[in-house]
Amino acid sequence: MLNRAAATCRLKYLYQPLLTTLFALMVVQPAFSEREPLPLWDAGAAFGATRIPHYRGSGQYNTWAAPGPLFNYRGDILKVDDDGVRTEFRINKDTEIDISFGANLPVSAEDRGVRADMGRLEATAETGPSLQMRVWQHATDNREFWIKLPVRAQFVVDSDGIHPQGLIFAPYVQFIARDIRASRWGYSLSLGPLYADNEYYEHFYDVPLEYVTAVRPLFKTGGGYGGSRIILNLYNAAYPISYGVFLRWDTLKDSEFEESPLVEERENLSVGFGISWHIWSSKKTVPIR
Repeated sequence: MLNRAAATCRLKYLYQPLLTTLFALMVVQPAFSEREPLPLWDAGAAFGATRIPHYRGSGQYNTWAAPGPLFNYRGDILKVDDDGVRTEFRINKDTEIDISFGANLPVSAEDRGVRADMGRLEATAETGPSLQMRVWQHATDNREFWIKLPVRAQFVVDSDGIHPQGLIFAPYVQFIARDIRASRWGYSLSLGPLYADNEYYEHFYDVPLEYVTAVRPLFKTGGGYGGSRIILNLYNAAYPISYGVFLRWDTLKDSEFEESPLVEERENLSVGFGISWHIWSSKKTVPIR
């Protein structure tokens, strides 16, 4: 038990710098102008602070602030940026296919909310392809409209290894505006639904028989609609120091698991702030889309 607790503690301190890096990248990177070449790679430091629910529908939140390392790589195929670590295959100037990766933090076994005595909710990792199509671009400034169609497989990561745990399809539309009025300010607005199979949802929302109590009835979710979300990023990308804020609103209304006893809130608001300082960089530059 002590070994498991120690491992959990070590993972916590490993996760936070990585999440800080990804969060700082996520809220500032899209603002760079496509007319402005940037280094092939750069490195530095990042700081992130955020408040997010344990999982969509949870009434309990993780709040953290931490420094972390920063690294960008802007290769033709391999990229490390606001969308995480991914490979990108360009079909034409307006269409591409990404293979991206993501992760969700574990929830401690010490949870005293609706998951009390249900044990630790293990961390998950996700990966899969995304078809991305730019359907509109302003002729003279940095405004564009995208349709993005990501499909990801989810894997549970625990002490016994990595185990498949369902699929999710999260299509969304995204409007991006960079260098507003010739400034370094920009924003992106994304919205769309989520769909997944029952294996994906059961990790978060099922109540097996052994965990049934007087206030927590048996629950088995089905696959299908999983609610919707809206994401707003507002950022200033003055190189080498960039910063931004992040807002994400989730609704579970009419979702397949809305009536799960593990759903405490049918709406969640996540907020955060990120800043990145690009200290070292390559001499070689590349154009930015």
